[in-house]
Amino acid sequence: MNVTIVYDSVFGNTGTIAKAMASALSPEHEVRLLPVAEAGGVGTEDIDLLVIGSPTRGFRPTPAIDEFAGSLAGGHGHRAAVFDTRLDLEEIHPAPLRWVISAGG
Repeated sequence: MNVTIVYDSVFGNTGTIAKAMASALSPEHEVRLLPVAEAGGVGTEDIDLLVIGSPTRGFRPTPAIDEFAGSLAGGHGHRAAVFDTRLDLEEIHPAPLRWVISAGG
């Protein structure tokens, strides 16, 4: 199976997960791992599974991932998966900052 993983990473966490996925899949599959900045010409016709990863920023994917996903041609029969990373609110201190992030993303 041809797997392409496209990701964006702000603090490195999403990139770490994307690399771990690629490593886990590569023994049995052809895997291409691309930061979103290098994924502009990716077409879905030669991909059996497309995985897209992004940190959650303001309740949304990053603008680069949003743009990449919007550029994909629609169609039926393509397999895809998405994942996101985010901060654990309980680990954010002080409490007022935790409230701001909880309210605004």
